[in-house]
Amino acid sequence: MAALSLRDHSNTTEFIRAFAGTHRFVFDYLAEEILNRQSPATQDFLGATSILDQMAASLCDAITQRTDSQPILQYLEQSNLFIVPLDDERRWYRYHHLFADLLHQRLIESRPHLVPELHRRASV
Repeated sequence: MAALSLRDHSNTTEFIRAFAGTHRFVFDYLAEEILNRQSPATQDFLGATSILDQMAASLCDAITQRTDSQPILQYLEQSNLFIVPLDDERRWYRYHHLFADLLHQRLIESRPHLVPELHRRASV
C-alpha cells in the first residue's frame, strides 16, 4: 500500500513520516477490506480495545464488559487481523500500529463520549 501511494509523491521523506493509520489510502483499505467485513460485535470489541497499547483477555473483558475476550483474541489472531502475540503463551497481544491508529480514529469519530469511560475501566 505504501509503495503504491509513494509513487505519487515527490517528497518521499515527508510522505513516509506522515504515513500512518489515518493516511487515507491505509484508512480506506483497512476500513473497507478488513474492518467493515467484521461482525458488529467484533467491530465494537476492536474499537473499545483500541485504547490499549497491550491487551490480555482479562483486561479486554474489563473494558468491554464482556466475558468472551479470549476466544475473540484467538479469532483475531487466527484470522490475521493485525494482532500480534507478545508472549509464548499467547496471553498478551497488541494491534499492528497502523490498524490501532485506524481503530482509535474510528472510535473517536463514532463514540468520543465512550473514550474516557474505557480509560477509566482500564485503570481499574
